Amino acid sequence: MKRTRVIILGSGAAVVVLAAGTAVAATQLGHHSAGTTLPAANCGAATARSVDASTVVTMAEPGALTCFYNAARACHPAAVQIVAQGVDAGTDYVFKIEGGGKSCRVTESSQTYVEPGRHGPVRSVTCDQTGVTDVGVTLACDGQDVLVPSAGGGHERPAVS
Repeated sequence: MKRTRVIILGSGAAVVVLAAGTAVAATQLGHHSAGTTLPAANCGAATARSVDASTVVTMAEPGALTCFYNAARACHPAAVQIVAQGVDAGTDYVFKIEGGGKSCRVTESSQTYVEPGRHGPVRSVTCDQTGVTDVGVTLACDGQDVLVPSAGGGHERPAVS
């Protein structure tokens, strides 16, 4: 009989180790992957109840929102992950600024998940950056307005351990 152990590391990663060394899998908490994975979020991650025109971030890694906001203002490459989290299901979003050119190209990649471990396909759409204000970065993604809030609202606070 194989036994499974889950080890939570201080860096926020979980490692699942199966006895007898048959497999090792690692995943970043709050990031769910399937056969196709979301792009890396070099700015960090945040959590919200929903991602829409009035996104309210409930928690964010220190500097994540500021990193994305500053990159959007300068049209420099950067990406931030926002997890729209429900009780047993949600959607992971990664907003990625390509940078350069006359306009700032932004891609929204998303993947739904249902706990435990069921993931939908990764979906990507191109967004138009419609504004960068004190409130945050506003985007038009596939006909939907989206706000990636700035840190001005005091949302960048570490997760409670």
